Amino acid sequence: MSQAFWGPGYSREEIRRAIDSNELAQKGCEIAELKEGELMRRTAVVITDGHRLLPTHANGRALVLGDFLITRQ
Repeated sequence: MSQAFWGPGYSREEIRRAIDSNELAQKGCEIAELKEGELMRRTAVVITDGHRLLPTHANGRALVLGDFLITRQ
């Protein structure tokens, strides 16, 4: 961690367990684990298309958790 303001770190496995425990795929979300460059590119596309990056409960369309991009259809 380069600075304390980033908050606590979570492993890939911890993030995956949190995603799976919320059954996001069953709720119509697409979950993609991506390498950094592809994550940035696809996140930019979501923003460019006029969608906000917000938690799914806040009417956003996408959420970035670690290396995971979660989008609602």
